Amino acid sequence: MAKKRVRCPSWLSKAGKKEWRRVVPELFDVGLATGLDQALLAAYCEEYATMIECAAYIQGQGGIAAYLEGKNSQTQPHLSALTSSRKFIKAVAAKFKLNPSQRAEMVLRRKKDKNLDW
Repeated sequence: MAKKRVRCPSWLSKAGKKEWRRVVPELFDVGLATGLDQALLAAYCEEYATMIECAAYIQGQGGIAAYLEGKNSQTQPHLSALTSSRKFIKAVAAKFKLNPSQRAEMVLRRKKDKNLDW
């Protein structure tokens, strides 16, 4: 039975759609995502877009030091949104094995399982 692909939500921003096209097909190909994951993947992609937008804004202000000059870092909306997006992305990435150490662990586990064929 062929795996059903999930369409990229039309409401995602341009950057969110780009991230969807980059990440989601591979997750489906290796069996780490199904149609049930569409909402979480869409949220991940849109948070990625938010992170990019906030980082670009801060860079446009001359970088983090210039952006925060004379200000309280806790009250700066772009920095707060950037920090929040990074935390969300890290949490979702862990669920979908989107970091190199988790993927390496999966490969080692699969090799070990193959060696256990009796």
